[in-house]
Amino acid sequence: METVYQDLALIKKLDVTDNIFMDKEIKYNGSLGKIFGVLNYKKIYKETEGLMKKLDINMGSLRKPLMNYSGGQQQSVALSRIV
Repeated sequence: METVYQDLALIKKLDVTDNIFMDKEIKYNGSLGKIFGVLNYKKIYKETEGLMKKLDINMGSLRKPLMNYSGGQQQSVALSRIV
């Protein structure tokens, strides 16, 4: 169980994908991820697309900064972080 705070705890200058995977980043397997901490953006993006589809949330482009979305869409991103 996770808590969704009223301030949404989102960074509005980051895009949808970065906000959803904040503190839950997917790193490459092997030395790239384990030693150097290189993030697997392709997998993160695919996971975000799948999550949005599963929750029936239409955000349009997931690459735009969150500040470009409505308050309701930002709430959807905050709620999708806990799924």
